[in-house]
Parts: sequence; C-alpha cells; structure tokens
Amino acid sequence: DAAGKLREVLATYEAQKDLILIGAYKKGSDPKTDYAISRIDAVNKFLKQGTHEHLSAEEAVQRLIQLF
Repeated sequence: DAAGKLREVLATYEAQKDLILIGAYKKGSDPKTDYAISRIDAVNKFLKQGTHEHLSAEEAVQRLIQLF
C-alpha cells in the first residue's frame, strides 16, 4: 500500500542519510536506497503541505497513492 511505501522510503533514506549527504553512497549499490533517493523529494513535498493548500482526506489519500 502507498502508506507502507511512504514509510519504507522515509526509513530507507534516513538509514542511509549520512552516506548520501556526504556523497559516500554509490548509486546502484542498493536498489531500495536508489528508490528512496528518487522519491524523497516528492515524499517530503507531500508531507509539507502548505497552509494555503486545503485537501480533504480523500484528496490527500489520492495524492499519496500517486506518489508511488
């Protein structure tokens, strides 16, 4: 499910964050990390909904599903 994928992306990115940020992570060495890196900006954007954005719960769920 999309919520599970969101949690997995966040957990994977967080586990590798130090290596990613210092440039020590080598693309291709772990598919899960590569996927997390490719999705992290979209995930963060979804989680940081602006105060001017008003979504119903259904709209929020649809946006979450569209992330993955």
